[in-house]
Amino acid sequence: MLKHRNRLSHQVFDTCKWPLFEACILRTSQTEDLMLFSYDLIIADASSTFVFFYEWSLLYVEPE
Repeated sequence: MLKHRNRLSHQVFDTCKWPLFEACILRTSQTEDLMLFSYDLIIADASSTFVFFYEWSLLYVEPE
């Protein structure tokens, strides 16, 4: 798990190629998963990042 986190935290995206983000889900146990998300700040600022993760968390808690 740590090797994936380290790779994503130092990832540099080629701004001429799509996508400028990467998301992956790692199974940490039989009952738990971890979502890792890496993106280039050229596609999102702090406010839009907050909105994205806030809305994602709402959908996670109440998918309907």
